Amino acid sequence: MTDTYTTNFNITKPQAGKNNWDVDYAALCDLIDSRLALRFRNLIVNGAFDIWQRGTSFAAIAAGLYSADRFEMYRSAFALGATLSRQSSSGIVRSEYVARLQRDSGNSTTDALCLSSALKSSNSRHLAGQSVTLSLKLRKGANYSGGDVSFKIVNGTGTDEGLGGVNFTGHNELATGLAATTTDFQIFQVSGTVPSSATQLGIILSYTPTGTAGADDWIEIAEMQLEEGSVATAFEYRDDGLELWFCQSYYEKSYNRDTSPGTVTNLGKESVAAHSLTGYFRHSSQFKTRKRVVPTVTTYSTGTGLAGKLWVANTLDVAPSLEDIGETGFSFYHNRTWDPSDFIWWHWTADAEL
Repeated sequence: MTDTYTTNFNITKPQAGKNNWDVDYAALCDLIDSRLALRFRNLIVNGAFDIWQRGTSFAAIAAGLYSADRFEMYRSAFALGATLSRQSSSGIVRSEYVARLQRDSGNSTTDALCLSSALKSSNSRHLAGQSVTLSLKLRKGANYSGGDVSFKIVNGTGTDEGLGGVNFTGHNELATGLAATTTDFQIFQVSGTVPSSATQLGIILSYTPTGTAGADDWIEIAEMQLEEGSVATAFEYRDDGLELWFCQSYYEKSYNRDTSPGTVTNLGKESVAAHSLTGYFRHSSQFKTRKRVVPTVTTYSTGTGLAGKLWVANTLDVAPSLEDIGETGFSFYHNRTWDPSDFIWWHWTADAEL
């Protein structure tokens, strides 16, 4: 049997019948330091594509669109006719899901399909002047019409900017890789040095289709990792609850994890009873995770799914007035004539994305 620890970390075992505790202790310390150094090295949040709080399938719109948590999809010139969707990995890769970027069947526009993720500046500045490496797994569909898939590490000089079809301030492509994909997953990587003036990093993946799309004109992306250093290491599988917590500092909802906002459901709803026959009622909601900045809050009626509404007495949508929105929660109120039996039900989302 292979001795993994001694093979991977060059630990010299004592000769039979001898104990060399100084050597063993030093080697053990090196082993522990090496293992700890490998923790939290992936700078991309949700690089395994396991968290999809907004839904599991997204059609391209005339703007960048957040889809899988922390990722924006779009087409160049903001063309339509493309979809990003969650797909089961079927055990082909170790993560539970992969992301499929697909030109819609029958679509003939040849604008590039793109997927991007921007790091916030506080997670980027320490990398100025350092080497970084982007690695990922890719495969193509049977009707894939594009050439090599482009994957880039980019940087800018602004603060907390998005990458959904727009460039950073001081935009610079510090490294570009080209992937000749097959129908099997392969690992690709590219490395570069971050300019000393950089204050923000991001990644952009794209492919340019040709002709008219068939049913399987797509690429699937898995296990994307951006890390410090000039060599890609094995993908970091973080605890699912921890990764969700990272995602919720950018976006959170009251719905169950796999329920899309706007779904008509009572599961996980918030509610309050009317306190008087006339006048205002007020309510405060607390987030599970502190947001990175003050978020945009949207309420949803549990009865109709309409945004900006509350569901009253199981019959009526009303619009609340939001107030006191902060990083940890928000309040709202509404004024009307109430019935003593009135209950008010709602869901909410809090969006603090870049």
